[in-house]
Amino acid sequence: MAVFVAIAIAAFIIVAGGFLFGHDHDFDHGFDGDASHEAGVDSHGVIGIFSMRVIATFIMGFGAAGAIALHYGTGYPLASVIGVAAGMVLAALMYGIMLLFIEQQASSVTPTDSLLGCTGTVTVPIDKDSMGEIGVSLGGEYHTFTARAHGGALGKGSAVRIVAVSGSILTVDKAEG
Repeated sequence: MAVFVAIAIAAFIIVAGGFLFGHDHDFDHGFDGDASHEAGVDSHGVIGIFSMRVIATFIMGFGAAGAIALHYGTGYPLASVIGVAAGMVLAALMYGIMLLFIEQQASSVTPTDSLLGCTGTVTVPIDKDSMGEIGVSLGGEYHTFTARAHGGALGKGSAVRIVAVSGSILTVDKAEG
């Protein structure tokens, strides 16, 4: 029984440590560049069934259920089967809970393709052959984007309409009216 208890305790320490001190995948997967790498409004983190927390939860369930089964008089083979079944149930619950957490996270990513045809205001003047910045209200949120002028120069405060999108750079034209 001591083996099952030791397995459960070790796995519990891993699960608790993961929740207290780190994310499920503690590494930086961002990069800088001019290429557009937006995946859309519904792009959130993805949790795999073989993540550290899911596996550690399976091991914890295996150890705890095996120890309980041995305590009630079953042999090691049956206690192991019961441990595997309980571990699978707990791992599935952990996976579901982690998916729930991920789905509840807000995304601040605004796909630039959805801005085509929207209007905004120049916040940094746009000269004829250079870039500036525009502000756009979209879905109740205010965002700023790098922009270039389609026609002539545009001064600060000018109303503009987005006529093209190239990655994260918008092409704007003076808004009519």
